[in-house]
Amino acid sequence: KDRNVVSLKLIIEQLQKNGIDVIIFSTPHHESVIDSLDPDDLKLFESILEDVSNDYNIPVYFLHNKYGNLNAWFDSTHIAINSKYFHYSEDIAGMIINHVDQ
Repeated sequence: KDRNVVSLKLIIEQLQKNGIDVIIFSTPHHESVIDSLDPDDLKLFESILEDVSNDYNIPVYFLHNKYGNLNAWFDSTHIAINSKYFHYSEDIAGMIINHVDQ
C-alpha cells in the first residue's frame, strides 16, 4: 500500500472518530498539466479516491480537469482571480452546503 494513501485513510479515520465530516475534492489544473499525465496514472488516482470514498462513506468531487480549458489561469498551476470565469470557490461552497444539508 502506498504510504500516502495509508496516511490519508488514517487522517480520515481520526477526523470521523472525532465527529468531523469529511469531503474530498481534487484541485483543478490547466489542461496542459492534465494532458501531460499518463492516463493510467490519472485513472489510478481517481480509483484511489473512489475507493476511499466508498470505504469511508464520504463524497469525492473530481475538479482536476473541470476548469482546464477556461481562459482563467494565471499560470499552468494557478487559477487567476477572475469573476467571469472563477467558479471554483462557488463550487466548493456548494459542495460543503450540500453536504451539510444532507
